[in-house]
Amino acid sequence: MKVAKSIIDYSNSAWTYQSAEQYDKYYSGGTRSMYNYLYNNKITSHDFHIIQKAILKVAQYKDSIDIMDFGCGNGRHQVVYESIASSLEKKGKKINLIAYEISKTALEYYINMLLANGFWESDKKPDNNKIIKILTKNNITVHFFYANIQDNLDDLAKLIGKLDITFSIFGVLAHIQTRALRQNTMSFLGNITTSEIILSLPGRRVLLKEQQAFKTLREGKFNIQIDGQDLNLEEGDLLYSRNHNGVHIENFFHIYHAIKEIEEDARESSLNVNLLRINKILSEALLLKYPLLSMIDEYIAIALSYILPNILKEKLVSYYLVSVSKQK
Repeated sequence: MKVAKSIIDYSNSAWTYQSAEQYDKYYSGGTRSMYNYLYNNKITSHDFHIIQKAILKVAQYKDSIDIMDFGCGNGRHQVVYESIASSLEKKGKKINLIAYEISKTALEYYINMLLANGFWESDKKPDNNKIIKILTKNNITVHFFYANIQDNLDDLAKLIGKLDITFSIFGVLAHIQTRALRQNTMSFLGNITTSEIILSLPGRRVLLKEQQAFKTLREGKFNIQIDGQDLNLEEGDLLYSRNHNGVHIENFFHIYHAIKEIEEDARESSLNVNLLRINKILSEALLLKYPLLSMIDEYIAIALSYILPNILKEKLVSYYLVSVSKQK
C-alpha cells in the first residue's frame, strides 16, 4: 500500500512525461550523470558476447558491416564495437554504426568521448537533419542519429537505409509506451534490418516494488485518475522514479511477464523469433559491480534456458535475449 501511494504521489508529472527531456536529465552531468552513477559506462560480459557474436557472424560474408545501436545512450557499448572493429581491420573489413538516440545530451557526451579517444570528423557530411555528426577512426565510422520513434517511421527508414544488424540492448523497447507502438517499432526495425534484430527485454525480476504497486492499481484497489485518464496502464506497464545529486527523473517502463507476449509482439510485427532465452538473472547493477559474478550469471542463464520450461524461466529472468528477423 505504501509503495502504491508513493508511485501515485509522483505520477502526475510522470504520466505526461516527455521522454527525451527525462533522458536529457538522466544523462546530464557528463561523467557524474545519474546514468554513469548507476552503470559507470560499463557493459556486462553477457552483452559483450552477444554483440560480438552477431557482428562476427555477418563479417563472415560481408566486408562492410552496417549496424545500428537503437537507444545507444551515451555510448556504453562503444567499447565492444571498437574491439570488434580492431579484430577485423587486418581482414580489410569495416563497421558502419548508426548511434540512434532520443537524448541529445547523451549523444553529445558520446561524441565528445570519441573525439577524446582519437576519432575525427568524417569528410562525409550529414545529408539530413537527423544525423548531427559523423566520426571515424580506422575502420569504424559512427553516424550520430538524433530522432524519436514518434517521428514518421517511413521517413526515418528512408534516412537510415538498410542495416545488417540492429541492437536494442538493456530494455530500450520497454521504454516505449503502449503495446501498439512497441509493435510498430519492431516492425520498423524489421523493415530496415536484413540479418537480425537483437533485443534485450526486461522480465519479472526488474523493478519489483513498482510492479507490485501497479498490480495493486490494476486490481482496482485504487481508483486513480491523472488528467482524466485512468492510471490503469496495460498489463506490465509501470512508472518509476530515480534521484541522484538533486536530479529527479520519472519515466515509463514495460515488464514482459510472459514469453508468450514477446512471441505475439514479434508475430504482429511480421517478425520470426530466431532465439528467445534468459539473458540475465541478477540485476544489471550487481553484474557490473562484480565481473566474475557476471560471467557465472551468463553461463547459468544460457544453461537454464535450455532445460527449464517457460513457466520457470519467466520467474527467474531479469532480462530476456531475443533475436528476431523479418518474415520472408
